[in-house]
Amino acid sequence: MMVVAGLAICASACATTTDASSPFVMGSVASAPTGLIDLCHTGGLDCPDADEPTGDLVEPATGGGVKSNEPREPLVEPAPEPERTAEQPEPERVAFERFDEIEQVNRAINQRLIWRSDLDQYGVEEFWTFPLQAGLRYGDCEDFALEKRRELLERGFPPSALALATAYSEETGLHAVLVVRTNQGDYVLDNTTPWVLPWSQSPYRWLTIQQGESLTAWRLIEA
Repeated sequence: MMVVAGLAICASACATTTDASSPFVMGSVASAPTGLIDLCHTGGLDCPDADEPTGDLVEPATGGGVKSNEPREPLVEPAPEPERTAEQPEPERVAFERFDEIEQVNRAINQRLIWRSDLDQYGVEEFWTFPLQAGLRYGDCEDFALEKRRELLERGFPPSALALATAYSEETGLHAVLVVRTNQGDYVLDNTTPWVLPWSQSPYRWLTIQQGESLTAWRLIEA
């Protein structure tokens, strides 16, 4: 876990972590990450709609802890719009007064877990899981995000206010984080920094995000 690198990245932004943010602008339908779908199928998450088709987006593995020697550009293409019987409801937003609680969870999970790639830990490029629940101290970026989501759900945060998201930078490669939707905009819980930042202050090219409560309904990010 590159906390030192994360601190350097956000050095100019750390003083403004409580700035008002804005919501992500979501675009075309995208497929959920394959590792997340696998976790749904193995029973690690409750995903009632995991078998519904979500499109043909091809997304490589996430890493998000160290700079790759050969950074891979993400392959992101809009997926065809699936047939839907009803519009997805607007996600809930939590009160900004809970920001201190959000920061506490981000820092606590970052301190409890040590970054380690799925390849080193499990021998595969992509394996989404809950390492703390399994008694492990190591996890990839998506594992940090999943554990933060679990902790906030246990604290009563509404599921649709907690969105998994993917992004890209040369430092992290393809990366996964947790986004909390508040009434002052969307904020990023990242394993590379203890600071919870507005998404626009995070050093990423944003790719896809969970649309609402469903873990398998995802959208491309336009802004």
